[in-house]
Amino acid sequence: MNTIISFLLIFFFASSFLLGRTTLTPSQPSGNKGDVISIDLHFSTDTAQVVGAQFAIEYDPAQMTVGEIIKGEAVVDHAVFDEQTNGKITLTVLSMTNQIFTDGVLASVSFTLDEDLSSDTTAATLSLNETMLVTKAGGVEAFEAIQKINDLFLKYAAEVDSTKPSTSRAISFSSEDDGSDTSYSWDFGDGNVKSGKNASHTYKTPNSYLITITATNFLGSKESTRRVTIDAPYWLLDAKDLGNGWKSFDWFGNYYESSSNNWIYHEQLGWLYRSGETVDDTWFWSKHWNWGWTSDLSYPYLVKSNSEWMFYLQGTSNPIRLYDYGLSSWLDK
Repeated sequence: MNTIISFLLIFFFASSFLLGRTTLTPSQPSGNKGDVISIDLHFSTDTAQVVGAQFAIEYDPAQMTVGEIIKGEAVVDHAVFDEQTNGKITLTVLSMTNQIFTDGVLASVSFTLDEDLSSDTTAATLSLNETMLVTKAGGVEAFEAIQKINDLFLKYAAEVDSTKPSTSRAISFSSEDDGSDTSYSWDFGDGNVKSGKNASHTYKTPNSYLITITATNFLGSKESTRRVTIDAPYWLLDAKDLGNGWKSFDWFGNYYESSSNNWIYHEQLGWLYRSGETVDDTWFWSKHWNWGWTSDLSYPYLVKSNSEWMFYLQGTSNPIRLYDYGLSSWLDK
């Protein structure tokens, strides 16, 4: 055994060069007194051909007692040797046929907890001056540890005006965290889920939605939420711009918008005075019906200020045709 360790120490002091990013990280489990937990040595690399390793796991012997040591899925025909002292386990992983490691767990060490272990407590650390990775070419591969995710922040920005998100515009979501090797999952609160550090989403229905992002890496996950209120399209922000002051909505048709007040000129209905920011709650004053309420879902039906309904026969102009449900008759205006 001492011969094997001496052999590896020779490589540790040999010159090496970085072929790609390589990580070596012990898991950080938690549990209650009496639980059996497993500390896994996770390995990953971009390009390096690593065939052997030696690492020393340091732990608090007052907190846990060593149990079984088993090979992980990242090794092939490698043998695992161990040396144990109080509070430290030295593992050596070697292949007599020079087989390379794959990404995953190199070895797992089980422990019985002698006292409660919280997720905020570091269960095990690697002794860096006693840990090395040996490449197929005979060099020593530099490595780093995956960083635990402690903080996760969510932010968003809606196109045009971030203070007035609507169903007509995509919202761009982004996240920031202090971990590494992290994957991200977005739950937009409407049944849609996307992955990635950044994501874009357009809502179909006005409502209040709870956005949840989950960041995950080998050492665990962190969740952050934020509630976003999505409105119906805004008259001033979301209408299609036809040029020269003309705009349109598919449900409403074309209209000319005055830049100085809320008067608009509809291509069939003529001059209208609009009150209301969003299309789902709009009052129009017209010489044809005085005040009337409508929305993108109810138009061409309108409710007059006296609570009686009217129906506008779309496309009619000079005169326009309105059905007055209070009078139970058609009116030509």
